[in-house]
Amino acid sequence: GAHVKVRRSTVVHLPLPKLWETVGDFNLGKWFKHPTMTVTMKSGDGHTVGSVREMRDRDGKGYTQTLLAMSDIQHFHTYNVNEQGQWLNSPFPGDLLNYVSTLQLREITSTNETFVEWTANFETSADKKEDMSRAIAAIFEGGLKFMSALASQ
Repeated sequence: GAHVKVRRSTVVHLPLPKLWETVGDFNLGKWFKHPTMTVTMKSGDGHTVGSVREMRDRDGKGYTQTLLAMSDIQHFHTYNVNEQGQWLNSPFPGDLLNYVSTLQLREITSTNETFVEWTANFETSADKKEDMSRAIAAIFEGGLKFMSALASQ
């Protein structure tokens, strides 16, 4: 298999504490307004390690993610995808193995804005490396757009 690292980042025109109030919650559904995907908390409160959320598209394809680590001081959360390989109803174009992702916010002190970085590390088959990179990057890019939109609300 192939090891893949995906990294996307942006600057959000909001102070870090204000942005973290919203995106610090593992319950992505509160701000990730995806046109074709819904997010539901399956267990936990979104602020506790072990909380589980489910991502589903309109066709019923989806997966669950577990919050592995988080910090309201360092402003990050790290989570995995519980399903492995190519499961029934997977929305991905290839195998997804050992997926771990981190959403990290950092204060930009000179402008009182927030630097946001979203990374993922996972394994997939060599022939699906590009397709899988694009699929994960598209999710992150969408999420970063939703975060940026929070600044104009």
